[in-house]
Amino acid sequence: GGMVLGGGVLTQEWDVFVTTLGVTAQQYDLMLGYGDVTGSEPANGVYFYYDNGASGNFWVIKTSAASTKTSTVTATAITANTWYKLAININAAATSVNFLVNDTIVGTITTNIPTLPLAPYFGIIKTAGTTARTVYIDYFAMKQILTTPR
Repeated sequence: GGMVLGGGVLTQEWDVFVTTLGVTAQQYDLMLGYGDVTGSEPANGVYFYYDNGASGNFWVIKTSAASTKTSTVTATAITANTWYKLAININAAATSVNFLVNDTIVGTITTNIPTLPLAPYFGIIKTAGTTARTVYIDYFAMKQILTTPR
């Protein structure tokens, strides 16, 4: 990990293009945000999640501390061949996280927010079928305003 949640206001932003939605025979999980692992869902993290099997075609927002998760399915549908600006804003004390899609808050989580070092995290994991799935990332940005400047 690299960024410590709870050490100041932390903001992350991604511009992503989902080319194809999952279908029963060709499903995948997509995760973007902060996490402590690669190749699977983070045990500690703050992230956007997509899995059409579990959530339909809607963005899910998640926090996870020591594998205890808080998860909310948003009302924001995902459409194939569409760009999405995804942002995560964590308050200075890491007690509240706002999740934004295209500059609109789609949910806030105040539980199971980890306060240990985490790295930027992107994962796409195939869960059914063999046809490759692609998600494009145009840009990624992250900024932390430290509570106590160094």
